[in-house]
Amino acid sequence: MDCPKLPYSLSYLSGRQPWDLLALHQRYGPAVRISPTEVSFSSAQSWTDIYAPRKGAEFIKSPFYDGGNFADKAHSIVSERDPVKHAQMRKFLARAFSEQSLREQEGIIDGVIQRWVDRVGEVSKAEGTVDLTRWFNLMTFDIIGLLAFGRDFGGVESGKTHFWISDVLGSMSQASLSDTLARFPWAGKIYMLLRPGWLKRLMAASQRHQSYTMKVTTQRIYEKTDRKDFMSYLLSDREEEAISDVQLAAHASDFVIAGSETTATTLAVCIHHLLLNPSILQNLTKEILSKFSTYSEITASSSARLKYLHAVSLEALRIFAPLPLGLPRVVPRGAE
Repeated sequence: MDCPKLPYSLSYLSGRQPWDLLALHQRYGPAVRISPTEVSFSSAQSWTDIYAPRKGAEFIKSPFYDGGNFADKAHSIVSERDPVKHAQMRKFLARAFSEQSLREQEGIIDGVIQRWVDRVGEVSKAEGTVDLTRWFNLMTFDIIGLLAFGRDFGGVESGKTHFWISDVLGSMSQASLSDTLARFPWAGKIYMLLRPGWLKRLMAASQRHQSYTMKVTTQRIYEKTDRKDFMSYLLSDREEEAISDVQLAAHASDFVIAGSETTATTLAVCIHHLLLNPSILQNLTKEILSKFSTYSEITASSSARLKYLHAVSLEALRIFAPLPLGLPRVVPRGAE
């Protein structure tokens, strides 16, 4: 029954796994066996050893990455486990995420942020309170929608969550259960008997996600525009790399999932802990006001020079990582 794996899965299901792993590392050191076939590492050197490019045998992605969106049609930069193919994808996507590309897209981002500030002010005045975590999600999904598909999800303007976003967030909440059922196939069979509608609903949400992503990707492919966004760079390079429409959709899906809820979570954590630490908030406010006299002076390049803001952002990521789990890899034969 593979019971030695049970503590890992129970910890994952409880939502307490990051804290449980931290306690284990504090007690036993930088390397801890967490299941019969898995070891958790916590040192900076292990991060470099495992994830950095290396000559010879690589630590390839584990089966954890199998079965994602579009996996039966085309792999994306996230789901591709073959190191050679992954490197080709990374090269194909590099120009879309270059410093020049990000500078060209700054106007798109700035427009959404300015409208978000106005809308939050309006809601606060009308209702007295604002759920910033929810509004951060509306903002980040609108931004990444514009960058990936050339259209937003209408969240900032309407204050409502688009069905596609609900499906994305809902699928994330099912990750721990899906992982557990994959580790214990016998438990999966029992769970399906007890809750026969669960898999049907999960598959329906996945199909809605893929259908909508394919729809907006196709519309963006055939849209005639000079606007610079992620897709404009991918479209200009796709023929040389023989990238299909469905693979473009798979990449775009990754952009949205990776660049939305994670960013919103970090922003919410920053605000939460700044309010809990007034002296830190005061220092950060002082730095910002000392560097800028008008809103128009605040740009990506000028903000990058704010050392205290950078430290606050890193601390938020340390305290509450938006992706609070290890990224599993398979140890190559002969690795030390």
